[in-house]
Amino acid sequence: MIVTYKSSDDVTPLMASLRIETDGVRLRVIVADNDSKDSTVDLPTAHSDATVIPTGGNLSYSGVIGAALRLASPGQQVLVVNPDRKVRPRAIGAMVERLLRSGAELVSR
Repeated sequence: MIVTYKSSDDVTPLMASLRIETDGVRLRVIVADNDSKDSTVDLPTAHSDATVIPTGGNLSYSGVIGAALRLASPGQQVLVVNPDRKVRPRAIGAMVERLLRSGAELVSR
């Protein structure tokens, strides 16, 4: 899940880093947008596995995460990423491994 607000310069590089990191893995990207007035919500639509959720207002960071989590399936791992970040090689796999090994409900980096 990518939480955005006026993030048009950042979404494409982040999506590219997700693609590299998840090569061979089924990926579903939810872009939850806090009412950006730029082209942020248009950019992810080029990807067939991306869903854009326009919140219709600025719900706050936690508010937009809560709204977007309604689309996640029960038991599904969810990664929340700020749009100005890039995913480092092997980072997602390491986080999922730690999550499953520890029995935790949340892993943070």
